[in-house]
Amino acid sequence: MNVARKTLFSLQLATLAMVGVAGAGTGTAHAATAPTTPATVSAKKCGKTPAHNSHLSRATILKRGKSWVTAKVPYSQSRTYCNGYGRYRADCSGFVSMAWGLHTSYWTGSLLGVSKKVSNGGLKAGDALTHYATSTSRGHVALVVSKTSKGVYVYAEPHSGSHAQKQYWSWTYVKNNHYYGIRYKNVK
Repeated sequence: MNVARKTLFSLQLATLAMVGVAGAGTGTAHAATAPTTPATVSAKKCGKTPAHNSHLSRATILKRGKSWVTAKVPYSQSRTYCNGYGRYRADCSGFVSMAWGLHTSYWTGSLLGVSKKVSNGGLKAGDALTHYATSTSRGHVALVVSKTSKGVYVYAEPHSGSHAQKQYWSWTYVKNNHYYGIRYKNVK
């Protein structure tokens, strides 16, 4: 091996060692250890993210949400996903931002500024369930698909290491985890 190759190889090993140390012992995958290139799973061309918050029907909101579930968009707080609806951060609040046609990826707490609270009994398809804590790392939000007397079906970007998916949450789960309903102000 020549000197240049040995140096390059040493640098690559050092970089791998640092990444391993940075992510070691955390127990979960974190955005800091994830690749920084945008996720590009969809074969569709990247659409333009709206310049202003959209006015959408409930059917359109669900169609947009289902597009990420069908594509199994991987969760990431540091990467974005782009499809025909635009480019959004690939986490729970970025997902709801995309489904609601917002002009950018909101975070869980800031979604409260474009929505209003709604009782769990009054939830409709296209609404969301959220539990916003006092820090951005503790909040979560999911898009309501349908509800039953015993629970609710949601589209969600659950956590690191998972992907967009349809889930069933019992009303007991919703209550025990302090979720409450919110409705996008621009839903038609």
